[in-house]
Amino acid sequence: MIRKWWFVVVPLVGLAEVGLHAKQLHDVVPESDWAAARASVEKSIRPDDQILFAPMWADPVGRQAFGPALLTMARAARADDSRFARVFVVSIRGSSREEVAGWRAASHERQGAVAITVFENPSYRKIVDDLVGRVRPETLSVTRLDAGDAESPCPWAPGRTQSGGTYYPAGMAIPGEKFQCPTTVVGVSVIQALDHSARRCILAAPPGAGGTLRLRFSDVAFGTSLRGHHGIHYEAERHLGGAPVTLVFKHGDRTIGQSTHRDGQGWSGFEFETAELAGQRGPLVVEISAANNTNRKYCFEADTR
Repeated sequence: MIRKWWFVVVPLVGLAEVGLHAKQLHDVVPESDWAAARASVEKSIRPDDQILFAPMWADPVGRQAFGPALLTMARAARADDSRFARVFVVSIRGSSREEVAGWRAASHERQGAVAITVFENPSYRKIVDDLVGRVRPETLSVTRLDAGDAESPCPWAPGRTQSGGTYYPAGMAIPGEKFQCPTTVVGVSVIQALDHSARRCILAAPPGAGGTLRLRFSDVAFGTSLRGHHGIHYEAERHLGGAPVTLVFKHGDRTIGQSTHRDGQGWSGFEFETAELAGQRGPLVVEISAANNTNRKYCFEADTR
């Protein structure tokens, strides 16, 4: 009996496939809608605003549509959310992002199938100075301090960025613009944190063997606090067996504060009070050390607020 009706089943399957294909085409957001959304955001976005795409799986599509001029590295691989006064959530299919849950929506508009909602950040704190933007020979010098206080300079060595590769285990990119030390480099890179988030930071792995990496930033503008984050590249941290990395901040003879990163903490934050330095400019010394440098692909960011 079933064999008798096979000739009906085959056309029905074909019709179902045609219907599903039509639905897929209908669900695709037209490029013109993405372009209109980009133009709208471009007109009103400010330097201290952020852009997020919703749902999260739409992020690659949104980044392609908006381009690197809007989706800068500072936005795409943000250190944290408190540096942004407003967040533009560009969404499709009625989605949103958990980062803005409970925030006040200042405006809302639609460009075809794309919705744009601007949220005001209740935790916004204006940045006075950002150390990541000071990694250049005009504002930073780097040395390696070994036993006996022997200090060796790490020269500025611009070159080509080295990709981390896509093979397993995946590595992190080595910046082309960097200070070159005997066993490590210092430069701006993007870390894959333990939760797989992308974080823009200063790659500064400790030299190991009892040595200390010393970064001297000149003419830093201070606020009432010094805050930041640090972490280790996912592939190095996930095994949970590396030596703790200690980060110390100094101004003159005074230690402002220190934070130690241990495997398993992921992209973790710190904050130190600097009220007595608020409104002043001056040097800031950062020292990084660990008992050994095995798999210590360490990266940090810090700013004054």
